[in-house]
Parts: sequence; structure tokens; C-alpha cells
Amino acid sequence: MAIPRSILDHLSLGVNDVECSKRFYDAILEPLGYKGFPQPDGDVGYGCPDQDPTLGFSFYIGFENASDKVFVSPSAGFHVAFKAPSREAVEDFHRRALERGGTSLGEPGLRPRYHSNYYAAFVKDPDGHHLEAVFHDPVDCIPNRPEDAHTICELAGLYASHLAGCLLASNPAASLAEWLELAARDAEDDAASLEQVNGTDGGRLADAKVLHDLASRLRNR
Repeated sequence: MAIPRSILDHLSLGVNDVECSKRFYDAILEPLGYKGFPQPDGDVGYGCPDQDPTLGFSFYIGFENASDKVFVSPSAGFHVAFKAPSREAVEDFHRRALERGGTSLGEPGLRPRYHSNYYAAFVKDPDGHHLEAVFHDPVDCIPNRPEDAHTICELAGLYASHLAGCLLASNPAASLAEWLELAARDAEDDAASLEQVNGTDGGRLADAKVLHDLASRLRNR
């Protein structure tokens, strides 16, 4: 399958206070591997630390016309998504944004409606622009992070009968993936029942998404 080629040369985002915004973007883009380069016109360009600055950058912040300094307001339906090198970088992006005056629009996590490995976080910058950091690659093993191990332990308590069955099977890896899928279907059934009774799924749909993702990653090891 062909890898999509970017159709954009660069993007410039208007901000109301370049110095304030530079501190914000310097902080959130550092874990993604990007550095700010001040420009002669007062803008700031962001790119890889070792790139040739004479070739220009993919992302800029500043004023469309610095002499006018027209108040900048965000546009409905517009957001900028930055590529992240890892899930941990996505989490760091989100944490740093909140520490520096940003607002969360979505905690770090999987967004399976896009694809099974789409791991992203969403924030709003101090001017109200919508931003995202996303990592697309599958995780190589299970569990490879403390959060994954904790999730499995918590969910194992909810769906212990399936787990007991997989531990007795002859192929533990395959049976664990099967257990995860069975537990996910149970979680979806629980969600439907709770929704009918209480008007809320009690977090069971989120459990199901985690279980489906873990099963997929285990099968693809």
C-alpha cells in the first residue's frame, strides 16, 4: 500500500502574543522532536533540530501582518495534528499543554474509530486553536507499559471466568487473545444493559475498546 504524501508545503497559525505562544509551543512540541526557530519577521518556525533553516519549515506561528496585529480568533472545524514518535510523547504533549495554559479536548488514548492503533491527545492552545498529537504505529508487545499491565489486571478482575479458562489452555498467547475478545464482548453487553437501566454505560464501552486493542496487538506480535 502506498504511503500518503503530504499535499501541504507549510501552515501558518495566527496568534495574539508570539512570545507567550512560543513558550507554549516550544514546550508541547519538544517531546515530539520539534524545535522553534525565530524568523526575521517575528514569526517562529518549527522543525527538526538538525534541519537546514534556510529551507523553511512546515509549521509557523505569528501574525499574518505584524504591523496590523489584528485580534486572532480560532476557526470552527480547524485543527492541527502533529506526528508523535511514540505514545509516551503523545502523553507528554498533553501534560505539557495543560501545564502551560492549554485546555484538554481529549485525554491521551486510542481512537479506534480512525484505526486500531490511532493513539492521540487533543488540546486547545491559549488562543483557542485546536491541536492534536498522534502516533499511528502498533505497539510491539503486551504489556509494554505500566498502564497496559494495570489495565489488564483491572479488567481481569471483572472478567475472571474467561481469564481462568485461558490459563488452562494449551496455547496461552492465543487463548489470552481469545479471552480478551470474549471479555470485550461481555463488556459491550454490560454497556448495553447499563445504558437501558441507568442511561450510562458505566465505562464498559471504554473497557471493550481497550480489550479489543490489546487482543489485536497480542495477535500481531
